[in-house]
Amino acid sequence: MFPDKFRLTDQVALVTGARRGIGRAIAKALAEAGADLVLVARSDCSSVAGEIEQVGRKAITITADLTEADAPEKIVEGAVKEYGRLDILVNNAGICPFLAPAEQIRESGWDKIQDVNLKAVFRCCQAASKQMMKQRRGKIINIASVAGIIADPGASAYAISKAGVISLTKNLAFEWGRYNINVNAVAPGFIGAGMNEKIATMPEISNMMKERTALGRAGQPEDVACAVVFLASSAADYITGETLVVDGGFVGYSSVNIASLLGKC
Repeated sequence: MFPDKFRLTDQVALVTGARRGIGRAIAKALAEAGADLVLVARSDCSSVAGEIEQVGRKAITITADLTEADAPEKIVEGAVKEYGRLDILVNNAGICPFLAPAEQIRESGWDKIQDVNLKAVFRCCQAASKQMMKQRRGKIINIASVAGIIADPGASAYAISKAGVISLTKNLAFEWGRYNINVNAVAPGFIGAGMNEKIATMPEISNMMKERTALGRAGQPEDVACAVVFLASSAADYITGETLVVDGGFVGYSSVNIASLLGKC
């Protein structure tokens, strides 16, 4: 009976940013746990759908720009139309298009990061909550970052957006708990894939990150995916408003000025 608590048999999960990296790993892990998927990305992710179908689960793909005002509602409507329900939402889509000292950040750059990393997450939560309230059940998992917990000089716009995600998670958990909706976050550390893929190939930076991580290695997308499956499962039914740090012991060290190191490479 105990292992069954980690199963997601016949549940429906929607994952944003599902085309590559952490999003792809999350989608595959949810499918392996028994869920059917709605894969959302700005470009085609039919290859991920094919991988999910290989493990015996269904998957539909939706190409969308989450910063468009009506995108979240349309995505949820598409999920419900296809499957008749929505049990799990994973807000994974995010960007970090630049590194710069705070005094040099332009308003346009600031707005772009907040629109994708925070505003779109909030609106996806809103859209999903309406269906989950009808069902009187749902799991929302927001992908934050350790940058939202510690200081991250040179990446302040990104860090602040992720701190916002953590605060959003706590607030929505308390507002929607009465509907039996659990809202939690996962805060990855240095994951050597996705937007960190370029950094991971720079020996000076990647070695420094590993040295400042208790487990002595970069994380893998699957490390984050396993945490998401746990929070989506009934094993985590009494957990809400929390941020699960998946960083190999990185947060215990002092903050790392990645931007200054990049300038040396």
